[in-house]
Amino acid sequence: MIYSMILIEELKIDYKTVRFYDGIDFEMIYNHRGNEFLIFFIKSWKEEIIKWERDSKLNTLLNNKDYTDFDVHNMENNYVSIYQVGDNIDVVLDVVKKRIINKQDHTVFPWNIEGIV
Repeated sequence: MIYSMILIEELKIDYKTVRFYDGIDFEMIYNHRGNEFLIFFIKSWKEEIIKWERDSKLNTLLNNKDYTDFDVHNMENNYVSIYQVGDNIDVVLDVVKKRIINKQDHTVFPWNIEGIV
C-alpha cells in the first residue's frame, strides 16, 4: 500500500529517537518493534480508514492478495502515538514537543520518556 507522510522532525531524548510525522503509515505501525517512538499527526481518522479500505481492495484486485479489514487492535504499541489534529498540526506538534522536551530534565521529573509518550 502507498502512504503519504512526511517526517517533520527527529529528536534524540534519553538515548531514544522520537520521530514526528505528518500523515500515517499503518504498515510501519504494524511492523514497529519499539526501538524508537513514532508520533503521527493526521487530519481525520475517518479519512485514513477510508484510504486503508480503498488501498486494501485495490491490493486484493491488482496483487491477488487477501482483503484485510482495518483492525485498530493490531496497532497496540506503547511506542506509537496518533493525534487527530484537523488543520491544527502546528499547534498540537508544539504542545507535544514541549511536553516531551520539558520532561527530559531529570532533576525535576525522575521518569524517562517511555512514561510520557
